[in-house]
Amino acid sequence: SFRKRSLSSSLSISLILIIIIVESAILGYIYSRQSRLLLKELNNRADGHAINIGEILAIPIWDFDDEQIANIGTGFINKEIIDAIHIQDHHGQTLFMSRAEKAGPDHIERSAEVAYKGQIIGKVQLEFSMALYQMELRWLRNAILYALSASLVIILIGSGFLLRIFMRKPLQILQTGIDRVAKGEYAYGFKEIRHEELSGIADRF
Repeated sequence: SFRKRSLSSSLSISLILIIIIVESAILGYIYSRQSRLLLKELNNRADGHAINIGEILAIPIWDFDDEQIANIGTGFINKEIIDAIHIQDHHGQTLFMSRAEKAGPDHIERSAEVAYKGQIIGKVQLEFSMALYQMELRWLRNAILYALSASLVIILIGSGFLLRIFMRKPLQILQTGIDRVAKGEYAYGFKEIRHEELSGIADRF
């Protein structure tokens, strides 16, 4: 008795496994690299905002302009990237503090000194939201999963089609020829076989 195992199925499964391993490694590297770039971009934006607000606050803090300080703080807290802001004078006294309603649990912190004419007159502390970074990571992860799934479906369909052409059909021709010889057509010469691997089998038969 012979084991009923499909050679084409084994080849398809092996090919798919190889593709999964190779594509997973490549896409995993892309995901890791892109996540580092996105985090670096977020950190750069945070540094830029911290420096910017420190420069903007210099004159209002020097002039003890509480209204302008509050307006600046409110303007920055309304930015999507900023979750919280805390403005202090050089004595550590709070001049303005606010937290956005949209603030999430994950954030990165930045602080900057406020200087005027070379003198430190205050300090600002900021919390930057990671929500946008996490959303972009989710989009990237989903895109990678969709790409991997689509490629596997294409490979599965393509490999089945190619195996039908290059394996099942030649094997069917060989089997038909063997059946004809077995039924007494000894003049049959297997001339329809075009593949070297199968011609050797036909020769020996």
